[in-house]
Amino acid sequence: MGEAFSPGEQARIVPTELSNRAFGQSGAQNTLDQVFLLNDDEYGDYIEAEENGIGWPTDCVREKLCRDEYDYSGADWWLRSPGKYNNYAAFITGGYAYPYGAEVTCEDIAVRPAMWIDLEIEEE
Repeated sequence: MGEAFSPGEQARIVPTELSNRAFGQSGAQNTLDQVFLLNDDEYGDYIEAEENGIGWPTDCVREKLCRDEYDYSGADWWLRSPGKYNNYAAFITGGYAYPYGAEVTCEDIAVRPAMWIDLEIEEE
């Protein structure tokens, strides 16, 4: 976190208890995290599908990570929700959740981190 956020920014990131569950069922343990991936329910609650759900790569990503064969029309991105199989995770494609998922080793799906921040805490 120290490389991505200043000490003042880190102080504003709120630890959040996250509900984690297996595909189509409950029972996985909750975790306390500061930076996380949304699950499929949170995606539906906080992001309007289509335009806002498409992960547009930043200039840094385009410069350093994107391969020439991609047209940069928007990236698929991971959710923390498990997919249908043990080695699958759900993801967003074209602005919509794909709950069956893809293999977690897939390198063509991006990460879109989320966090809650406290705007009332003054930055140092």
